[in-house]
Amino acid sequence: MGFRKRFSTSAMAFLLIASCPLAADDPKPKPADAPAAAPAAKPVTFSAVLYTPETRLGRGLGFAAAYGDFTLDGPRVDTLKPLPDGARHAVIDPATKRLFALAWPSPREVDLAKGTATPLPKPPANLPELSHPCAVAYDTKRDHLVVATLGGKGELYAFAPKTATWTHLAGLNNADLAALTYDPQADKLYGLFRQFGDPTTVQIRTYAPDGTPGDTFEFNDPQLAKQLQDHPVAGRYPVDLAVVGDRLALITPDGIYAIHLKARTIRLTWSRKAQPA
Repeated sequence: MGFRKRFSTSAMAFLLIASCPLAADDPKPKPADAPAAAPAAKPVTFSAVLYTPETRLGRGLGFAAAYGDFTLDGPRVDTLKPLPDGARHAVIDPATKRLFALAWPSPREVDLAKGTATPLPKPPANLPELSHPCAVAYDTKRDHLVVATLGGKGELYAFAPKTATWTHLAGLNNADLAALTYDPQADKLYGLFRQFGDPTTVQIRTYAPDGTPGDTFEFNDPQLAKQLQDHPVAGRYPVDLAVVGDRLALITPDGIYAIHLKARTIRLTWSRKAQPA
């Protein structure tokens, strides 16, 4: 008998594959799909006031104020609603959606739909006189409005909407504030100082909820400091301050600035001049 060499099925398959290379038009193995890119982070939305210069016959008459939603990239124009005449520095109670603002000579509760601004009850006589309110914030943890004033050496008050009662938090010791905001994560207030003389720095101070002053942050930005000084009308500063994640947003009539306190940086993120007319 002659000798017959036997091949296993697997060996025969290997020989067939090796002897038959892929033709040019044969489908080729596809590489593994690359991982999908992470979606871009959604911009943080916050509420604030936008001030727009008003002019008539070439003369400046002040600023129109509108309250609405913003991101650091600019205002959401479709949400902006004008504040009643004279109202400034508006803040909202997020739980009840009640809106409060400053107007001469006292804080008001604002109804944007009706276009009204109703004065809040006056503080009792045993508290320091509430004179020249200049900045306002809403402390969501303690559920009260915080009002800063310029009268005397400056005072810090709290107003509880549920009970319509006032308390005196602390004296400001001549720290004149242009804007105020509350950070619920850090449980502290941030106050923007007014500008005097020939300023070259922008100053922000932290305050504990009871009004105790904390750290002061200085930013060397002569152009922004001068801009803040140039805008006041009748003693009022048309600027707003808001907490946006780990940064603050400073809203001026000219633009929006992102302020990073830890990094000590200020960056322009939106410019009114850059927008189409």
